[in-house]
Amino acid sequence: MRCFRKKMATLLDRHRDAKAGVAVELLLFLQTWLKQHVLRTDKQYTAFLNARGVQSSSSQYFQLFKSASGGAVCSMCLTISGQ
Repeated sequence: MRCFRKKMATLLDRHRDAKAGVAVELLLFLQTWLKQHVLRTDKQYTAFLNARGVQSSSSQYFQLFKSASGGAVCSMCLTISGQ
């Protein structure tokens, strides 16, 4: 997460300095980060969720995650889950 924050701070500084290409770099960075986040970080929840009886439904995964996190979910997660 530190690497993500550091990159975002760098891009924000470059944006404030009106540097060219920041939007494209941001888009490419976020695209890569999101893919890696879903494929690696989120994938780590599989064993946790399966151990609690969740097998395949993304709606079930979302509900269990929402419950386990005390209801703290991001707006992107809400959009993806259809909630």
